[in-house]
Amino acid sequence: MVRDPIVTRTPSEFETEYNKYIDFLHYNTSVPFARDFYFKKGSISEKSWMKLDSERSSEWLFDPASNTAPAKSSAGKQANQQDSVTVQEEEEEGEDAEGAVEQVKLEARITEADKKNDVRSLERKLDQSLYFLVKYKQSSGVPQAGEWVFPHSALAQNEVLFKGAVRTISEVCGNNIDSWVVGRGPIGHYIHNSSADSAPKNKTFFLKAHILAGSVESASADKLVDDYTWATKDEIEKLVKPEYWQEVSNMI
Repeated sequence: MVRDPIVTRTPSEFETEYNKYIDFLHYNTSVPFARDFYFKKGSISEKSWMKLDSERSSEWLFDPASNTAPAKSSAGKQANQQDSVTVQEEEEEGEDAEGAVEQVKLEARITEADKKNDVRSLERKLDQSLYFLVKYKQSSGVPQAGEWVFPHSALAQNEVLFKGAVRTISEVCGNNIDSWVVGRGPIGHYIHNSSADSAPKNKTFFLKAHILAGSVESASADKLVDDYTWATKDEIEKLVKPEYWQEVSNMI
């Protein structure tokens, strides 16, 4: 079962510089904005736009010729010094006035779960996919008990894979979870070899599921497993056994 990314991934240094360069080109080559046509003179909307344009014109987006001096764009020349002074003088007055635009506050990409390293929380690693792993109790009688594995269980008589997957999720996670099993066929399988050559081999089929809402009920999980975690692909490689990782890595 997987939780898909909530936010876009953090861009690399090259991607960040490239995006700044593209923003610079778009802003520097744009047609000057017809302020008088769109805004009533002296209105709060005009003052807000003047403030924003003044900030944009002084921001260093990208300057290939210099690493120290901010690059002034031609589009920003429209907001002159007198306009900037007027905006600063009337900023306090316009904040509480009717029609003022409320500033949007962005939430941090690093959550409390990230800071506390709460591996059972779905509110961590928002820019990556998280996969649900469990460590079954030795008394559960499940193959690979005591090891980090994906949830699995033996099929009942005449039970198909899809029904078995839905039942397994319900048994481990409880009823406070809304999940979607993508297909009725497996995406792969894993053969668990027993230490005894004559012992029967256990074959585990994998079906992919997405968590849509809710969370794992600890009371239900504690009946079958010693521990569970929501882990990224890199974290899974460190948790599971090498032979298990070799078989499941291409399915993730």
